[in-house]
Amino acid sequence: MKTILLIAHLPPPVHGVSVISENILKSKILNSKYKLLKLNLSSSKSISQIGKKSIFKYLFVFRIATKLFFTLVAKKIDLVYLTISPSGFGFLKDSILVLLLKLFNKKIIFHIHGKGVNTYYQSLPRLFKFYYRLIFNNVSIILLSDILKKDLDFKKNINDIYFVNNGIKSQYLNKSKIKNKNNNPLKILFFSNIQESKGIFDLLNAIPSLKKKYGKSVNYILAGDSESDNLIKKIEVLIHDNSIEDVVKLVGPKYKKDKEKLFASADIFIHPTLNDCFPLVLLEALKFGLPIVTTNEGAISDIVTDRINGLIVKKNCPSDISENLSELIENENLRSEMSEKNKKKFIKNFTSKTMEENLVEE
Repeated sequence: MKTILLIAHLPPPVHGVSVISENILKSKILNSKYKLLKLNLSSSKSISQIGKKSIFKYLFVFRIATKLFFTLVAKKIDLVYLTISPSGFGFLKDSILVLLLKLFNKKIIFHIHGKGVNTYYQSLPRLFKFYYRLIFNNVSIILLSDILKKDLDFKKNINDIYFVNNGIKSQYLNKSKIKNKNNNPLKILFFSNIQESKGIFDLLNAIPSLKKKYGKSVNYILAGDSESDNLIKKIEVLIHDNSIEDVVKLVGPKYKKDKEKLFASADIFIHPTLNDCFPLVLLEALKFGLPIVTTNEGAISDIVTDRINGLIVKKNCPSDISENLSELIENENLRSEMSEKNKKKFIKNFTSKTMEENLVEE
């Protein structure tokens, strides 16, 4: 049985990369075929710490590199799977590990969960471009979609590129949808780590016009962990200034069963993201049969097809969000049609079992 070393971001904090990495590590399919070892790359314990430098993080780099060195000396590793950060301090940290792996002549596969690799490369000075190419030289790559292949234009001779969509666990798949009745408010759910890049302010600026049309018959639930207390205060001020406190509920982070209850009780899912790659929250929405309103970011078009199983809106355009949400609010038949399509699409393409089988196959 071959041994694979997973060098990956694991929870906490909970975000797309850490969730997928944990699912891979616990996969029955992968564990039946390979011996899996792990090194946890997470140097942040909360969403608010991600991207912020600290002495602890610099010490963490030394500690993880030392741990990797002794692992490579002590154990026979056939393949190293690395969730490499494609830019910034994260890339520099990961590149040190890659150099160590290359020193030991290990076969490496990068699983890139973000986008913008080529853009970041083009912004680098010439010497750093050489270093970037060195790190990406002689490795295999897993991308989340063939749409993202252009991200690797800077490197023409990468050995192998594989395309594997993310997938999530299918528990609660058959949990009955709470049917919206005429005397209940219709619920629109925003669920994400609370960041400006997720388009939350565009949504909040769209709600006043929606409230004017539908009053309290439509509620908006905003859920997720925040990157800062200041951001939450800014959101609360905007809610107050827009006079929408009576229809907007800011409920904070929700996990496991609490998260599932939110999705099960919602009628529409909204994700007007400004910068994303392959959001797992959209897969959650598919699983629960929620019609989706989102932007055409990254590889989202693999998940949502405009007018088929959701509606695509323009970025930075609250009026477009308002228009498209209005269409779904007023058209129960359209919501129902999209709901059925989304459940089928999830089962066919986006379960964790499908993802794990595709990883083994590739």
